[in-house]
Amino acid sequence: MSEQPPWQPPPNPPANPYAAPPQNPYAAPTYGYPPPPNPYAAPTYGYPPPQNPYGPPQPHYPYPSPSPYSYASQPPAHHARNLVIAGIVLALVVAVVVVEAAHPRSSTASSPRSAPGFAQAHSSATAPPPSNQGNQPSPTIQPTPAPTSDGVTASSALSPTSGVELFSDDFTDPTSGWTTGADPKGATFAYGPAGYTITSTVAAHWLAYAPYSEAAQQLNLNMTAHESAGARSTAGFGLVCRRGPDSTTDVRYEFIVNESNRWFIERNQGAVSMSSSPTILDEGALPTKLGTQSLEISGICATLADGQTTRLALFVGAQKVADITDVSTLDSDGWLGGLLSGGSDVSSTTTVVGYAASDLGHDGILAANT
Repeated sequence: MSEQPPWQPPPNPPANPYAAPPQNPYAAPTYGYPPPPNPYAAPTYGYPPPQNPYGPPQPHYPYPSPSPYSYASQPPAHHARNLVIAGIVLALVVAVVVVEAAHPRSSTASSPRSAPGFAQAHSSATAPPPSNQGNQPSPTIQPTPAPTSDGVTASSALSPTSGVELFSDDFTDPTSGWTTGADPKGATFAYGPAGYTITSTVAAHWLAYAPYSEAAQQLNLNMTAHESAGARSTAGFGLVCRRGPDSTTDVRYEFIVNESNRWFIERNQGAVSMSSSPTILDEGALPTKLGTQSLEISGICATLADGQTTRLALFVGAQKVADITDVSTLDSDGWLGGLLSGGSDVSSTTTVVGYAASDLGHDGILAANT
């Protein structure tokens, strides 16, 4: 048998095409940082690079990948509580509306601009002489309740600043509720830049009642006003106390100053009309000439304990010029206040810049002003 040479590995075996490439001996050290990306790698166009089929197997996780969409967060746990609270508030609003509908406010409060303007005749030369006594009380009339013991008496001290304020107006708000518009009998009521104005072309007393309805048995009224230039002697202004708001006796007391430089306290009763003539209860000369100057006056109508006697006082500025009493047929409605403008046959304008009404029948009022 022939002898065989020993086995030798084949020279230069073929390279393994799947073997990892040899490490580059010339590569720069990375010092623990990842190598930079290959600038010559093929673009992936937004897709992940294909998995190396010869690389180690990748772990598989059975969890879904996150959604590419975002969703609104869940409502907080107290959302149901908010709905309950909203329902309770809505129920309360409905209840208030029902109560308001069942108990409407008075017409004066809900429609303040309905306070009317009236006209009545001046006191004439044939008017009865001054008197401090009127008709005796009718037995069918319910006497007014007596004022409190701390209110005005027949001899208590009086002040033009006495009382607890019920209503006041400086006429800067044209919606405060006073009469506006033209009266076909010869007067115009309006708010103006300087105050509330009553312009008249007729010799009459023009009345504008204050837009409130809280009557008082003892009332103090204050106003500040001036008359236009060139006004005749009958032109002027003043205050009015009237029984109300539902009085059946319709008694009114008026406090007037005019361009004759005199003051008057008058009583009127019944429906307001151009033909009615008031009774002059007292009169006198003004401490100063009226003219066009601004003048503050105060009038007090204080029904006393018998319910039929009313104490009447007039202040011009701080000076008391009259303090009298008058007996008249009164009901229990108390006094409300208003303004008065005296006109003439030549156009004249009363401008009122301030008005206030105060209740004198409250505890402690006189003690603070005596």
